[in-house]
Amino acid sequence: MEPALSTNDLQAVEAALIRDFLATCPEEAKRIDAAIYISEATGHYLYQRRTSTEPLTYRYKCISPDTLRIAFDNTSIDSGWISPGVVRCGTSIGGRWAVLVIPPAHHTIDLSYAGKITIPLPALALIGLERTYWICAIAGEVFDPSALCYHAPLPNVYDSLKICWGSNTPAIASPQTLPQAWNDFITSPFSNHLIHGKSTSKKYQFDICKQLIALHQNRTKRYPSKTLVPLDQDPTTLDRLITHLLAHE
Repeated sequence: MEPALSTNDLQAVEAALIRDFLATCPEEAKRIDAAIYISEATGHYLYQRRTSTEPLTYRYKCISPDTLRIAFDNTSIDSGWISPGVVRCGTSIGGRWAVLVIPPAHHTIDLSYAGKITIPLPALALIGLERTYWICAIAGEVFDPSALCYHAPLPNVYDSLKICWGSNTPAIASPQTLPQAWNDFITSPFSNHLIHGKSTSKKYQFDICKQLIALHQNRTKRYPSKTLVPLDQDPTTLDRLITHLLAHE
């Protein structure tokens, strides 16, 4: 639905714009058939179309951002085949973004100082915005946008949930590239960097790698969810976290 302005607002806009045209460049004003004005204060887009030259008159209409986008973009858009696990994608002021959910499963990871280990991991959400990626653990066995989020029980992830890629450069986030970004992350060697605060267990709170090695040695079937560390502050659910990350990056 297009936004609307009151009759008084429209009349005020018409008077202001026409006065501005006539005062600054009257001859140019006559040659302009249409224009679009953007109000930063209200977020409105106003379409102006000339209806008469003598006297100089215009008609006005408020248009939505979606309508404006379509008007200026004549190229067709095709998402292509969206990979399994991609639950959400879009564009924001920061660029393209997408979200991949990885269900609970066993994964083989490479701890650079301890070799390869096979461990259970909880459900994870990989959130990509252009070349910036975040990862978090999410509660539950079945995907739910309102699921609570936790710190991913893995090294090489900052407290902000951003992934430390080292010298690697991930692909720009999209529904098609997220699975490869996840594969690049989980199969790359993990160091003993950013290992603190990833477990509520007193035994492993200062070194998540030791807990992962114990899970491997004990052949644990499921990740102990009670040791997951909740986020320090809101937003705590996946849907709110995504909105927060896109708005503040």
